[in-house]
Amino acid sequence: MDSHRGHAAVAAPDSLSPPGRKGSSRPVNPPITNPARLLPPPRVPSPPEGRTAVVSLTKRQYYVSRDLFVRAVGLVFVIAFVSTLGQLPAILNPGGLWPDALWYVSQGESSAGFLWLAPEFVVAWMGPDPTAVAMLCAFGAVMGLWTVLAIAPRWSLLLATFSYAVVVRVGGEFFEFQWDSLLLECGLLGWLLAPRGASPGGPRKSPAPSSWLPVALGRLLLARVLLGSALSKLTVGAASWASLTGLLHHFETQPVPTRLGWWLAQCPPVLLQAGAALVLAIELAGGLCAVGPRKARLLAAPVLIVWFLFLDLTGGHAFMNLLTAALALLLVDDQAWARWSRKTWRPRITEPPPASRQLLQPPLAAAWALWMVFSLGVQILPTVAPRLLQSRDLSEAPVLPSYAMYPVVDERRYELVIEGSLDGRHWVAYEFRLKPGSVHRPPPWWAPFHPRLDYQLWFAAHNPEPGELFWVERLLEALLRNDPAVVRLLDHNPFGLWPPRWVRATLYEYHFTTPEERRRTGNWWWRRRVGPYAEPRQLEPDKRPDRPDPKTLHA
Repeated sequence: MDSHRGHAAVAAPDSLSPPGRKGSSRPVNPPITNPARLLPPPRVPSPPEGRTAVVSLTKRQYYVSRDLFVRAVGLVFVIAFVSTLGQLPAILNPGGLWPDALWYVSQGESSAGFLWLAPEFVVAWMGPDPTAVAMLCAFGAVMGLWTVLAIAPRWSLLLATFSYAVVVRVGGEFFEFQWDSLLLECGLLGWLLAPRGASPGGPRKSPAPSSWLPVALGRLLLARVLLGSALSKLTVGAASWASLTGLLHHFETQPVPTRLGWWLAQCPPVLLQAGAALVLAIELAGGLCAVGPRKARLLAAPVLIVWFLFLDLTGGHAFMNLLTAALALLLVDDQAWARWSRKTWRPRITEPPPASRQLLQPPLAAAWALWMVFSLGVQILPTVAPRLLQSRDLSEAPVLPSYAMYPVVDERRYELVIEGSLDGRHWVAYEFRLKPGSVHRPPPWWAPFHPRLDYQLWFAAHNPEPGELFWVERLLEALLRNDPAVVRLLDHNPFGLWPPRWVRATLYEYHFTTPEERRRTGNWWWRRRVGPYAEPRQLEPDKRPDRPDPKTLHA
């Protein structure tokens, strides 16, 4: 049957097929070669108890996209929790980089503070105990894995979202990244979309979505991410992006550069300016297509998915691009999936959506949609009507977090080089996992995992504010103690089991080498010293552990 006429092909068991006609022996004028074309599209009756019905795939159904999105969000939760587990002792220990005295201060400043799903009593019950937070991360990782396997996906995704909200609540400044907030929003959206069920299954065993509104909500969230990024580039970062010079320095100065970013930085300026125009075009057009008509959505979906995955190769953006690619899946309906894959998708309805969900889901999704529109409007107002934001009520309105990927591009890259010494004269540098250190080491690639200390050091080097200086001081003290939890976050500890007597932090300016310089020296970077960032310091005499003789070590 022609899908362009509004009906999709339906495959059904013989026992459930509607009565058909095979023609008549009596001649009919004009002759009919295919009488079935005159019949209305077959309707699938409700299955008897204990049986399943095969349903058609139409433009208004999202079985495939729904299941792919829910599983993708579950996978990102697994990545986020596993990535966090190994970093918790160094960050959340009472003697770590973000001690318990600051846990409760972070609530008012956290970018995910709108998520009241992490209530105060949960944090108070856990207390300043990193072990409890680690157990919560392990539990959340299991819930994310259950979501991937479609084991009670609604409850699994809800519990994973709740667990991660608590981690963000107690993590303070180390968990204030855009992708943390976006993951929580995607978790709530996935909960609205996820089917019920307590056994592994896929699209063939999923109940039908009870409302189209959560799908529209996902498209609106994608539009918020794309349009927010584009508008911020044209307003806050107008000096670089509006002049199409943003990519001239972006690959070099982004928080986590990669090898592909090094190669792209060598392109001629004309190509980089064309790339900046392409970035703005994709973000603006993609955001509009996300809330546009069906043909525009189907055109934008594959472009956006490929684009987001490509961005992960050019720089380390944690799991931000995986989440946006998952949101782009919701632009595709089931009929398009069937046509693109040339495969007969046969989702079955095992049970109707529960009455409680049919009653609660639409108003919850509608309220969230209105909140999204209001938040996006507050974000756009500085561009179209800046005077309106002079109203205190509007400027302090409780809005969802705004998303803006690299609105401002720095022209210089600054890095903190942390060094230790046994005698105060010979200094050796620590190497971190992601941030540039040795000029010989090529840029690594860690996405979608998120080493949070490396990101924070990049912000500290570019914005030396008192809050950031505080945890930098804690980092230097931990290195003087040779704290095992902090040392595990490093790529190389030059002092092994023996801590240094002195540590210091020096500010350097880093630049990519040219292909000719790299062929000649083998270096990926060249750098120049800017000045001291943290003066040499040592522990109090009564806190110093025994150390070997420096002359013996240097011999």
